[in-house]
Amino acid sequence: MSNDGLFATALIKVERLKVVDSTNEELKRRIAVINLERPIVIAAEEQTAGRGRRGRTWLNSNGAVLMSIAVPLDGIMPECFPLVNHAAAVAVSRVLRELGADTRIKWPNDILIGEAKVCGILSDLVFDRKNFPCAIIGIGINANADSMPDGLMYPAVSLKLVLGHEVDVNYLIETIGNRVFSCVQMFKEGNARELLNDYAVECSTIGREITVVPCTGDEWSGFAVEIADDGRLMVRDDQGVMHMIDAADVSVRRDNSK
Repeated sequence: MSNDGLFATALIKVERLKVVDSTNEELKRRIAVINLERPIVIAAEEQTAGRGRRGRTWLNSNGAVLMSIAVPLDGIMPECFPLVNHAAAVAVSRVLRELGADTRIKWPNDILIGEAKVCGILSDLVFDRKNFPCAIIGIGINANADSMPDGLMYPAVSLKLVLGHEVDVNYLIETIGNRVFSCVQMFKEGNARELLNDYAVECSTIGREITVVPCTGDEWSGFAVEIADDGRLMVRDDQGVMHMIDAADVSVRRDNSK
């Protein structure tokens, strides 16, 4: 993906809040009573009810980036909505790389440094007052924490621990807001395949032996082959059968690397 013109979008205004239950939930309430014609970005210093994928609780860390971006999705079919997550993941990963972090994307939308999670992304499909579709993209980044708690489901790390210095949270919020909007615009303009190619290059899941934990049923193992046009993960199981995964927890087997 060429950077020429990609991030030339005028700066989106960011509204900053002290405390909120969830930045995604706050935007849902607002969008329900307005016609969303342009992006809205809000950021909070603290969330009391942040959540991750599959209803999990998002644990706040000190000096974190807690933000959500609302983007109108005119012209996008609902079944294509998962690609919004992929667009956001590419945008965030590249911003963090510019700071010096060696990031990779874990399908579908976590950002890793090494094998530790530094950022989670959660997108919701909602409808505004006129019933037009909108994406709310929630982004949580472990930015300036001096340490990460034990007992987490997955290992976590902060940018400060990796880079050895604090990062400018305001810069991150403003830059990510604009980059995410630009990547979603690319998707809306018909460049989904180009975006997915970029996503696949940065995705640490592709080309590795993985374990799949579905929403229902038993976990199973397979090989992550590629990203389909609709954003689903194509996985070949140990019997050679190809599966299209759209909702599952996926982890890389510890005995292999990319």
